[in-house]
Amino acid sequence: MEDLFFTLADTYQLGAIAWRFPVVELARGLLDGSFGADLSACLQELDYPRQSAEEISAELGTAAAVEAEGSVQTLYDALRTAYTVLFLVPKKEKVYLYESLFRYPKNADPKNYSMFVSPCALHCEQLYREAGLAVKKNVREPADHFATELEFYSCLNRMAGANPEETEWPRRAETFRKTHLDKWQKAFLAEVEEKSPSETYRILAKAGGMIANAPGLQRSCQAESLPEQ
Repeated sequence: MEDLFFTLADTYQLGAIAWRFPVVELARGLLDGSFGADLSACLQELDYPRQSAEEISAELGTAAAVEAEGSVQTLYDALRTAYTVLFLVPKKEKVYLYESLFRYPKNADPKNYSMFVSPCALHCEQLYREAGLAVKKNVREPADHFATELEFYSCLNRMAGANPEETEWPRRAETFRKTHLDKWQKAFLAEVEEKSPSETYRILAKAGGMIANAPGLQRSCQAESLPEQ
């Protein structure tokens, strides 16, 4: 079971890298195929057939190559532009990157979306602190950023794998998955896949959807719910 937790840790860390503001290392990894190879390996370890895992990796490599036009810098610029258009342009962003904004649109109930003090962000921050993984003070963004949530889930699974005799970490992972990721992860990725101006981000969202629906996740859910010894 420890291997499954480590697989989830690696898989969700890839997701966290993909959904932060792009860095040149991401562009390089997408173009040289190392990101896709890691993705394919994770999907296979989460019980996807090898063919399906390799197909999505190949799609990602093809999309990145087209946008790169032979240059890591060109791909890097294209990713930054697409990310900005998708998530960051005030009043024009196509998809909200924060759980509070995504789940509670501004026109629904204003008290639920105030960025840093929204119920979602505050609860996330509470869970981070309780796990000893508080958001760094120099990070100036709400705690319910999609990539931050993915990174936290990754950390919890890594701790579960490293401490197989303890039930604390699987239970923390289950609590966080049920109260946060399960509430919006699939819908967020589907919306990005539908609205992305970038084929690379569309395929990243498609791959994220595969992760969220991975057959191997059922084994993880069963492990997280084991009764206390």
